[in-house]
Order: sequence, then C-alpha cells, then structure tokens
Amino acid sequence: MKAHPRGLTRAVLFAALLAACNSTPGGSSGPCTLPPASSLSVVKIQPAQGATGVFAGSNVSVTFNTCLDSSTVKAPNVLLATGTTFVAGSVSHDVPTATVIFDPSANLAYSAFYTLAVSGIRGAHGETMTVPFGSYFETQAAAEFVPPTSTASPVGGRYNATQSVTLACSDNPGGTGCAATYYTTDGSTPTTSSTRYTAPISVASSTTLRFFSVDAQGNAETPRQEIYVIDKVPPAMTGSDPANGAAGIAVNDVVTVTFSEEMSPAALDGAVSFDHGVTFALTLAGSSLTITPSERLACNTTYHVAVGPAATDVAGNALVQPAAFSFTTIADCQEPATTSGVCAHRLYDRREPPQPGSDQRNGRRGGLRRSHRHRRRRHRPSILRRRRRRKPRGGAPADVHGDDKRAHLRGHE
Repeated sequence: MKAHPRGLTRAVLFAALLAACNSTPGGSSGPCTLPPASSLSVVKIQPAQGATGVFAGSNVSVTFNTCLDSSTVKAPNVLLATGTTFVAGSVSHDVPTATVIFDPSANLAYSAFYTLAVSGIRGAHGETMTVPFGSYFETQAAAEFVPPTSTASPVGGRYNATQSVTLACSDNPGGTGCAATYYTTDGSTPTTSSTRYTAPISVASSTTLRFFSVDAQGNAETPRQEIYVIDKVPPAMTGSDPANGAAGIAVNDVVTVTFSEEMSPAALDGAVSFDHGVTFALTLAGSSLTITPSERLACNTTYHVAVGPAATDVAGNALVQPAAFSFTTIADCQEPATTSGVCAHRLYDRREPPQPGSDQRNGRRGGLRRSHRHRRRRHRPSILRRRRRRKPRGGAPADVHGDDKRAHLRGHE
C-alpha cells in the first residue's frame, strides 16, 4: 500500500532517530565558486518529485543554491526509505556543484514508493536550512529493454561556417530515462569509453560525427552518424558551351554552363539572365547547368548569358563574379529549297527494272523503248473499251472483231 507524501519527511526524520543507517559518508574535491546565500535551499532534485517509472538502479541527488559545509553532508542528514525501512547506501558531495548524492547499496525494489529526507546540512558560509526538505518517487514496475534515441542538430550536410552541434537524447515512454550520450569526431565507433557529451560540439572542419545514448537501465542504442562538410570556398564558372565570343552558333543549340563544384538548384532560379527576351528552362546536374531556350534563337544575333551572385553552391557560398559570356548565332538562316522531278525508276517498266552492269544498248532497247511499247499496249484495251460502236446507216452495229480489230491495232503501232 502506497504512503501519502504529506508528512513523509517528518516520519522519515523521526524514524532516523530510532534506526541505524548503514550509509557511509563520501566526498569529492574541487572548489565551489557559488556566491553566499541568505539561507540554504534545494534548487534541483533527481529523480524529480512525484516521478514514476524511476529506474531501480538510480541514485538520488539533491543540488543546493550555494556551497556546502562538507562536514554536514552525511547520514542521518540524508535518508532514503520505503515505508519505515531505510535504504542502505553511501552519501557523497560534489563540491563544485553543491550537490549531495545518495547511492543505494543495491537496486531499489520494483513498483516501490520511496521517500527522501534532507536536514541538518549547512552552507559553507554558515547558511542553514529553514525547514527540512522532503521528496518522493515510485520505481519502475519491471525491467525494460528499449534503448533511447539520440539526434543531432543541425543534421549533417554542407555548410559554409563553423557549426555548433547539439546532441539530444530521448527515452521511450515509460522508460528509465537517458543516462549518458557518448560520441567521436573521427568516424570511429563510439563506446562508453568515448567522450561523454556535456556541451555543444564545435565543428569547424569536415567531420564525421558518431554518437549513441544509454538509458538508466543500461540499454544502448546503435551508434548514429552525421557527416558535416565545412566548405568556405566560393564556386566559380569554369566554362561554357558555346564558349565566350564564339560565332556561327546554330539557332537551335542549347547552352551549357560548367561550375567548379556542385551548385544549389534552388539558388539558380532567378539567378540566370539571357538577353533579347529569351525565355528558357534550367536543368542542373551537379556542377553542370543546361539552359534550353523555349524557341529557337534569331539569326546573326549576339546573345549575352549571365549567372548572378544569387547563385550559390550547396554549402551556401555565392558564385564568384563576373560569371557571364556571349556568343553570336549563324548569319545565314535561309532554309534549303527542295526541288521535285521525275523519279528515275518511273522510266522503267516496274516488272522489268534495269539490271546493274547491263549493256546500254540492250538496256535502252529492252528498257525504255520496250517498256514504252509495253505500256502503250497495256493501255490499248481501255481505249477500245471507250470506243463507241458505230452504227451503220442500216441500223446494225459494225463488226469490230476478228480481222478488222487486228488491223485496227496494227495501225496504232
């Protein structure tokens, strides 16, 4: 059954007078530079008051507003209990931060309600606590095995200035909370022996940052990586096609501009100019920019193309100026004329085409003339079909068959 937090501090302090605590005092060296205070008070408690799901292996820390008298940092001035049972552990003092740490001798129980009582501690300048301090928390119901997640801000990429990178850790809901984050800046795999993250990391040159976090349960995430490229060198135009001053350029050519490094597509929009009112489309492939006019250019005209300072590389460095060139289109744009004539193959009979290497005389006789006679003969039946039959005065149709027809045909040869 859970105890109500009200009155817990008084109960714990009273019980401390009746029971022996197995705690042992400890301390840490180093100066404390905090200014004096009118009275001693707690400014931070970990775990936070009323926290739930606290890792069973947690320490308890209490931070004060001014430097402490180390001789007063001891049991029974710092007590942790569950119900009326005191928790054995050691008490230490982090002098520079004026923090008192209670480290239990063993992990706390699962799903247990704990109370903390602090009294009798004095400040280094004689400050005293006006009232005892008390807090409470509840431990996790069971062990959890989900690692935390770390992120870097800003993320990796190309930058033109030194970056201050912040690493942030977040544990899963119901987790034990982040315990520490470790990192390397040389691309090597970080471990718990690597540098522990405590403040933003300054990245002044190209760096491969690798990092991971561990929660209070000891679950560690797989190391993450961000690559930072610090590029402070501005890009330059290294060439163009057509070349600067070129002449006789086709009116339907596209224009290509080459840069010294990869450019930002977004920055090129609106940075390119093409005179004579030419409209165009841009296509960027790394460090190569293709400018495609929407209509063909005018003949015998000099065009000027420029890429302004708004254009930048992917790191944000502005393009070195000037970045311009000109060219002149071809002078003669007259379209070639197309003439029509009699196709040579029509001079020959389609069924008897001339054979390569054949004798000219045979070809002439068997080709042109014979084909001509053959074609005339082929059309004669249609002539006969169109002939109207003559009627003699007697009313009977004339006979156009037999010998008369053959004589009629010979007359046309």
